Amino acid sequence: MTVVAMHSQLLDDDSSRPASQDAIRTAARKALTDLRFVIQLAEDAPRGTEVPSGDLAAAIEEATEEFQAAGHPVVCDGDPSDESIPRGAEIILARIVRESATNILKYAGPGEVRFVLRSDPESIALTIRSPQPTTPRRDLPSTGTGLNRMAERVLGVSGEFTAGPVGSSWLVSVRLPVADTPSESAKLSPGEPSDS
Repeated sequence: MTVVAMHSQLLDDDSSRPASQDAIRTAARKALTDLRFVIQLAEDAPRGTEVPSGDLAAAIEEATEEFQAAGHPVVCDGDPSDESIPRGAEIILARIVRESATNILKYAGPGEVRFVLRSDPESIALTIRSPQPTTPRRDLPSTGTGLNRMAERVLGVSGEFTAGPVGSSWLVSVRLPVADTPSESAKLSPGEPSDS
């Protein structure tokens, strides 16, 4: 909204008007997208509960500490504090990280966990790679609920989501559009605690 306010002051200048109009249009679209995410979060949260933080850097830091405590080396390739990441996308990615962390701590075998974060003007992508167990954890059967929740959050904003084995690893891959489009519903599923 600060960008909108700044550029609105330049609209009377013929030379800067086209660039200011574009900047206002882009900033307003992003602000509306983020506002819809926040409203949906507030509506979906149970009464009397606090909406979980959408801080991606904090989510990765928390997960890293948990993985290292469990004996997993961790690599983070990319900048989760990048200010160009839209707030709506950051909220979804933070939830993906937390959901994936629960699954990794429950099911992963020994080895490295790797986060890779990439962004461009059209999209932002996150992959989380973890080692598969050498033998299945039959004492911890999976209901698939966590994967379904992750997929719903991503697909609900016209993103792409895959999760499954790749070689000896388990790979969660997410790609989210950066710009709002008419096809986006901007819906976000409730933030129930993970039980996957």
